Amino acid sequence: MAFHLEHAMKLGISESRTKVRMADLENAFLDFLSSHSTTILRWAIAVVFIWFGALKLVPGVSPAEAIAGRTLQELSLGVLKPSLSLPLLALLEVTIGFGFLFGRRLKLTLWLLMGHMAGTLTPFVLFPHERDDVEFWRTDDAGPVHPEELRFDCRRAGVVRQSEGDCRTNWG
Repeated sequence: MAFHLEHAMKLGISESRTKVRMADLENAFLDFLSSHSTTILRWAIAVVFIWFGALKLVPGVSPAEAIAGRTLQELSLGVLKPSLSLPLLALLEVTIGFGFLFGRRLKLTLWLLMGHMAGTLTPFVLFPHERDDVEFWRTDDAGPVHPEELRFDCRRAGVVRQSEGDCRTNWG
């Protein structure tokens, strides 16, 4: 701030006038954020869904490929094999991502998102024995322990929380 004041003084602008300009800039920035925050959030969710959907299109690249394939096979009672279900899931995720990116048919996109979130959280119910031995916090200085699949599920759970606000905004 001192540099800006010194620079302003050299230009013949008073300190009080500089503070007013900073306040105007701050207010303009806050106005921009308040009017565009939903759009920025939609774009952020779109990037996440398009990225994770694209990862599922390439075998062996997605960190959640194994658990997603097993979950979909379990939910379909063995009808959908991972070789078919993963590309379909990728298509769903990319569709949700593009729906948020372009802001078209948001009601349909939000319904698809809610269905996807319900499916994403089912491994906690279907495979609870695989989650029981996970340590969320270590007692040493190494910090939190989150396996890739659990990290993936937790990020998706966070998207559910953010999209609830989006539902209230867009659906009244």
